[in-house]
Amino acid sequence: MKTGIEIANNFTYLYKNLDYMKDHDNFDLFEKITKKSSPLFVKGGDIISRNPLVAGYHEIDTEELIRTYRGNGYSDFLIDIGANIGLTTCFSGKGFSNIFCFEPNPQVFRILQTNVEITFGLDNKVVLNNFGLGDSDTELELTIPKNNYGGAYIKQGNTYSNDILLQKDNITDPSNAYDYIGVSIKNAEEQLGQLFADIPVGSKGVIKIDVEGYEPYVLEAIGKALPENNSYAIIFENHDPSMTILEFQKFFNRDIVLYRLHHYPIRKFKLLRKIKSYLGATGKHTLEKVDKKDCTGQLLLVLDSST
Repeated sequence: MKTGIEIANNFTYLYKNLDYMKDHDNFDLFEKITKKSSPLFVKGGDIISRNPLVAGYHEIDTEELIRTYRGNGYSDFLIDIGANIGLTTCFSGKGFSNIFCFEPNPQVFRILQTNVEITFGLDNKVVLNNFGLGDSDTELELTIPKNNYGGAYIKQGNTYSNDILLQKDNITDPSNAYDYIGVSIKNAEEQLGQLFADIPVGSKGVIKIDVEGYEPYVLEAIGKALPENNSYAIIFENHDPSMTILEFQKFFNRDIVLYRLHHYPIRKFKLLRKIKSYLGATGKHTLEKVDKKDCTGQLLLVLDSST
């Protein structure tokens, strides 16, 4: 057994200089492509990390939609249900009078806290809740895709079929694709009822829901708990083709208007697309009213107190 001094005197680490050069070329490339990088903490190699690192945004269409509503009077509150590490809240939350986040995963909740402090300051007033929302108070197992922490879901009671849960994360072999952790779930109607009770009558705000198959529980709770005199823009995903606008309507005691957030990029082969782009061509994200049949995709549900 060598002494500490002997180890120090004999320490040498050899490396291939070609590998060293390749690494530094990649470092230079990384600095170049991350000039617009967000200052937030993200998980290397995760699906949701690419956009914040390279472009400085997360889901630009959703973020611009939230900002548009905020800029048109829906700025009293932002409720982020399924906040994950806080990308939606941090990129879109500035300008809201009140922000409430719900995230059950204790691992990402710690990052959510840090990212909120980076964005809003150490003395921020953002309300962070380390639990998820469901139909009752309970402890359940969270299934976390290893390459997509933002796609974590609770299998027990999930409204999505197993095929949908696999397809949404492009998983073909589930044997080693997930991590598992216990999380706290609380009654959504009770929690949201308490939250809405503290929001002044006549308020307007935005609710973002990303709970991977638990959306119906949350939407139903919102329908039961929300005051009729407030207005809401509710943004959520639906991957279940059996859900129709009539099913969503059942959750609420007033008329709803449902839209799908649709992307129209420039669809040409690569060279022509480049030429058209240099000539000023623009893609667009826009809202389309949803018919009674297909309600899949990124959706916007509008509840206006005037209707």
